[in-house]
Amino acid sequence: MDKTQQDTVLIFDYDGTLNNSGLIYVPAFRNMYERMVRDGMAESRNWEAGEITRFLGYSAVEMWLEFMPDISRDVMTHYSQGLGEEMLSMIESGQAQWYDGAEQTLSSLRQQGYRMAVLSNCRRRYLEANRKAFAMDRFFDGYYDCESYNFAPKTEIFREIQKELPAKTYWVIGDRRHDMEVATTHHLPSVGCLYGYGKPEELDIADWKIQDIRELPAVLSKRK
Repeated sequence: MDKTQQDTVLIFDYDGTLNNSGLIYVPAFRNMYERMVRDGMAESRNWEAGEITRFLGYSAVEMWLEFMPDISRDVMTHYSQGLGEEMLSMIESGQAQWYDGAEQTLSSLRQQGYRMAVLSNCRRRYLEANRKAFAMDRFFDGYYDCESYNFAPKTEIFREIQKELPAKTYWVIGDRRHDMEVATTHHLPSVGCLYGYGKPEELDIADWKIQDIRELPAVLSKRK
């Protein structure tokens, strides 16, 4: 086993990087919005899938500030919880899906000796539900969701990864600007996932860009 790989921790974003989460987020969001319309909290309108998936990768706080900034905290919490519960139900019923090749790629990287962690702007229960549904402990050494750190930015949560998973090298793999900010703030190599939910310009500063998760091992091998 290559010692370089043993001394390396790969930090993965989750939604839009491993998990094709729009498959459950889009219908759950539309259902939530319909409830808001029925309750007199929003105007009726049709939401395109692309309008909805642009929120993926945001923390719940960021999402609501952009989606409906003038809503009260209590109302936000009520509908946000409903959205989350619906997504959890869909995960538990087997409707969530990873991208093609994600499982095989993680298995290959694990066999090569890489340590891996998930750093996501999601809620704790959501990440735990996915951890169970996809048997993620086969691959990952640590899980870091923003809710567990009071919705702190990923740049700050990274310091916890350093403490708990000390390594010589860390890579950041993700599809949104939040992931690239971790890399630039801490001077880490980064891989931008163009197949995810971010706009291409969010990944302009990535050291490498991939169109498919299966391209990742070849990129990592360039930095041995």
